Amino acid sequence: MSEANKVLKSSSLLILSQFIVRSMGLISTLVIARLLIPEDFGILAISMLVIACTEMLTMTGATQYIHQKKEASKSDVDTAWTANILIKCVIAVLIVGIAPFAADFYDDQRLHWSISILSSLMVMSAFSNPGLMLLEKAINYKKSITIDIAKKMLSAIFTILFAWTLGDYRALIYGHLVSAFLSLVLSYVLIVYRPQFSLANFKEQWSFSKYALLMGAMGFCRSHIDTLIVSKFYSTAMLGAYNTIKYVSMMPSSEIIIPALKPMLATFAKKTDSKEDLLHQFTLTVLILSLLIIPIGVFLNVNSYQVVSILLGDKWIEYSYIFEYLVLITITSSFYVVAGQMLIACGHIKYSFRFNMGAFLILVVILFSVINYELKYFLMCKVAFEICAAFILFILVMLFVLRVNPLKILMTLISSFLLQYIYANFLHSIEFNQT
Repeated sequence: MSEANKVLKSSSLLILSQFIVRSMGLISTLVIARLLIPEDFGILAISMLVIACTEMLTMTGATQYIHQKKEASKSDVDTAWTANILIKCVIAVLIVGIAPFAADFYDDQRLHWSISILSSLMVMSAFSNPGLMLLEKAINYKKSITIDIAKKMLSAIFTILFAWTLGDYRALIYGHLVSAFLSLVLSYVLIVYRPQFSLANFKEQWSFSKYALLMGAMGFCRSHIDTLIVSKFYSTAMLGAYNTIKYVSMMPSSEIIIPALKPMLATFAKKTDSKEDLLHQFTLTVLILSLLIIPIGVFLNVNSYQVVSILLGDKWIEYSYIFEYLVLITITSSFYVVAGQMLIACGHIKYSFRFNMGAFLILVVILFSVINYELKYFLMCKVAFEICAAFILFILVMLFVLRVNPLKILMTLISSFLLQYIYANFLHSIEFNQT
């Protein structure tokens, strides 16, 4: 099978699998949102935020390191797996230690228990079979697809049962634990690779990972600083609504678009020897991405009220404006990922880190300058900044990495977005007038 056919087949499988996974997720979300209240989701949001703040210290870029190597040995994979375990176990202990302080900071003792329990997620993810990295590098996603579908189906069922019987935030905590445990077990049941503890290639990997760690930390801070601010300056109920709707708004990108693009992104490193082939692969990826994400993003933005009402229920409708703004980031974040992956594939991870750091610092200044305003204005500033940052990175990659004129591609993307936005608003206005 040719590489092009292999990529196309893998992308199709990923799209289909993510459709199945997301359908199950939507059904479970629809049910759980009616069994629990926004405050319950707020407890989960704060707990996951505390864990994520410490977990960023474990972002060593092991997967990116394996993918960017033309040939990854068993020693490379085992070293990445071992280092990941050691680092994450230490961080898990740290999380348990800071749990009571986090509970006191937010003045909610429920957080002590939830944060301590959720720290085990990090340990379980660290021990997952690293053979998945080799399969993804070979553009073989059958096993990972099977794992994703199986764990989502079973964890959704368990979470709904927990929500029905417990009726509070504990259902969400237990649901995350079930999902992580199933992912760990299935990775060894379905994948024959058996890792061994080794740090033989740690020095070589660290030369790459030190920048990946810093870049991951900056990327994490950029994507979570808004949630951290909301958690401190707004009510727990509003935080729960914000975090839940933010998750829903990012689903088209994180659960469908990005997984579907994984095979294409994995081929970037293989094309670096030929600028012409690399440009062709990049252009093809951007074209497919625009055909997928722009129509979805525009539709969800225009119909935000109806989407929130259908997915989450009437008690979430007052927060539909959050979805209306955040779903626009779905469009730009996907292009941001593609541009960032191109930098890594071409060996420019240092520049990617510097851009992320600069973007994060600017975002912090902007968001803290509007904390005294309504959440709506806070959102407007965040969305405007993310859109600008994504386009700037995209232009820089086109100019200085691929060395081509980005105006034609940008004008095509912008024109496509505007035309679809006008058309979607026209159809929406007709439907509204008829009702």
